[in-house]
Amino acid sequence: MSKEGVGQAECLVLRERMQEVGVRAVLFDLDDTLFKTYFTEGRRIYKVALEAKLGYELVEKEFMAEWYGQWRELKKTHGVHPRFHRQISEVMAAKYGFEPLPDDLEAAYGDMCEVIYKTVPEEMPGTKETVAALKEAEIGVYVVTHAEEDWTELKLSNWQGVFDGVHCVDVNNHKDAAAWAEALEEFGLSPAEVAVVGDNVEADIEPMARLGVRYKFRMSASWGPTSQPLPAETWEIDNLYQIVEFFLDGKGE
Repeated sequence: MSKEGVGQAECLVLRERMQEVGVRAVLFDLDDTLFKTYFTEGRRIYKVALEAKLGYELVEKEFMAEWYGQWRELKKTHGVHPRFHRQISEVMAAKYGFEPLPDDLEAAYGDMCEVIYKTVPEEMPGTKETVAALKEAEIGVYVVTHAEEDWTELKLSNWQGVFDGVHCVDVNNHKDAAAWAEALEEFGLSPAEVAVVGDNVEADIEPMARLGVRYKFRMSASWGPTSQPLPAETWEIDNLYQIVEFFLDGKGE
């Protein structure tokens, strides 16, 4: 089936198939599910500046793993506040004896944040076609993102009026079952009548499984297939249009 989008007749079939299984809305995570994020590209700017100061290259895989490891530790107790980039930048500089942050690394930190938080992101594979097909089939399309509202507005600046609702989980809290339940309540939906799509097993898939959502899709385009166990009735996809194909092919029955 072509990923250029479905025709009117196929949209009617899509609507019927999704109604038959009781799904009247799809909830999407935003970052690395609908749109790309530029965390790696931003961190690379800081890495290059640190290398210039050191006079030698750092192993990128190790640098990124260390940065992400610190991010995950902060996230466990403090959510995903953008200020963590500042803390980790200082820690990485101090590791090599640069404390406080010197001017050139300060500038690199600013450039990193500019790339991450001021760039309107590109779409992930299948975003446009999938959202268009669902809307044509009169299926609700919603966004649940763990990010600040102003950053979310920037990312959705070319998509105004497209989504039926956008819920921003507080960056100081966690995107857990309670956060997803709050989004469902805001949208006037129940777990039994939605499908969910996300890239993060811990923050997207497992919480919705605990709430009783049957149809769960894990978007692997950014990170590849997960090594984590997936809850029952979770399908890994690398193009969002596979969701449309899933229901058109009657796999949800």
